[in-house]
Amino acid sequence: NLSDNSISSINLTSNTKITNLLLSNNKLSSIDLSKNTAIENLYLNGNSLTSLNLSKNANLLVLNINNNKLGSLDLSNNEKLIDLKATDSAFAVQTKSVFKGDSLALVPDIKFSATDETAQGWVNPTWITKDANIATINQKGTLKANKSGTVNVIGSVEDIYSVTYSIVVSEISSDTYNIDDTNLTIAVDTTSVATILKNLNVANGEAMIYNTSNKYITSGNIASGYTLKVMRDAKVLKTYTLTVVKAIVNNDLEDLKIKNYTIEFDKDVTNYTLIVENDVDKIEITATPVESSAKVEIDGNEDLVEGSNNVVITVTGSDKTTKTYTINVIRKAAEGETPTSKSNVYLDNLEIKGYDIKFDSKVDFYSLKIAEDITALEIKAEPIDNQATVKINGNQNLKNKSKIEIIVSNVDGASKTYTLSIQKDVKSSMKTILVILELTALLLLIILCIVLINKHNKKKKNKTVVKKETKVEKKDENIVVSEDKTIRVTKTYDEDVTRTETHLEKTIRFRRVCPKCGSVNVLTNDTCYLCGEKLDEN
Repeated sequence: NLSDNSISSINLTSNTKITNLLLSNNKLSSIDLSKNTAIENLYLNGNSLTSLNLSKNANLLVLNINNNKLGSLDLSNNEKLIDLKATDSAFAVQTKSVFKGDSLALVPDIKFSATDETAQGWVNPTWITKDANIATINQKGTLKANKSGTVNVIGSVEDIYSVTYSIVVSEISSDTYNIDDTNLTIAVDTTSVATILKNLNVANGEAMIYNTSNKYITSGNIASGYTLKVMRDAKVLKTYTLTVVKAIVNNDLEDLKIKNYTIEFDKDVTNYTLIVENDVDKIEITATPVESSAKVEIDGNEDLVEGSNNVVITVTGSDKTTKTYTINVIRKAAEGETPTSKSNVYLDNLEIKGYDIKFDSKVDFYSLKIAEDITALEIKAEPIDNQATVKINGNQNLKNKSKIEIIVSNVDGASKTYTLSIQKDVKSSMKTILVILELTALLLLIILCIVLINKHNKKKKNKTVVKKETKVEKKDENIVVSEDKTIRVTKTYDEDVTRTETHLEKTIRFRRVCPKCGSVNVLTNDTCYLCGEKLDEN
């Protein structure tokens, strides 16, 4: 056992019979185990390993590599491995660059034996993203970049291993030019490279322009056919074809057509109504802009529901101004049924920041586990019908078993409620309760001690009040008692004298009574212990 030292290098090539090797919490950055084929239990956690070759260690049963800086791990030859601990930063954080809107497949760089059933259970990790606004990821490891930013994505198999990726999402935008998936259209008088780059906003990357010969240029004017590449860390994330057009500003539609339907279109009329049969769930629209460089977007023409559907056509001119045309598509109810608007009260999307609830518009109940200290959630709820309203109730002062209701209501008064059932991690609450109980018990103990001490001190300080006394003759002895029939004496006497202090009913035997104060004295006293008066002989 060589753990908890400061070992930075070690040579074990001659120790071929080692079966158990413990080198935890040292300073190793590399280790050669190619000759140690008998190793069964290997503990290398708490080092600085960047690589580890275990291809010769076929007898390995237990491996702990927590808290290292590994980039990858090949366990394909370790078919006997049954216990793997590779969590807590066993692997270095890997940075991946991706462009907004693109997808990226994340696969942990860990290879397992194809024949080991135990290892095969470790192949598919659970994925989570720390900010779903920047990027989302499904359980197959496919990441979708939503907007520019940096977010950590973690893939893990509980208590076995975990890997972390730092995802950097790049994005390009412009207030001057139109940008779609593959083209950047420039409609300006000036086409100099410097002006073009100045009017581009690039997040987490750099924009570079190449001519038709694919040569990088930094000056001069551009022409149609040039390309613009968004780069990061010497990697091309996105390529756009540049198109230069005459600067005509117009965001009108020249023509609007709907397949199988006739519509009387006028570019100055922006609202239309279309009634379709129940078996129609989408319409095909062709929208032609007056300005050829204008951008046209159509939304809502698919997945039509019974009743009212808003189809929105947005035209964006080269100056970034927009104009919207709306078609109210009414889908008839099925034959024999009464038209209903209840199909328009569904959510199209439901997002909760920091959580992946796997939303389905037809599922209206979700159970969500949150941390104890969270009192409210960031909820984004979007209805299918853009005329519908969404109201969220109960999203404050969240407690265990709280219910958050998301109510979707349409213009016809129909509504649907989605419910989030909150489950809080009560472990921290139990700890708090235990601490309170311990403090309460300690406080009670302190109070009890104070009471006992006070009681003890009170007894010590207690002295019998001197009361008016009379002498009472009892057989052949004089005993001094108070008027309330209680004995006044409180002194403790020698063993040869017996007495009871409090009550007259108890017997006392003494030999001398003070003639002045009436105090009872032991036989051996010549003077009164209380007042000092000389005592009589008898």
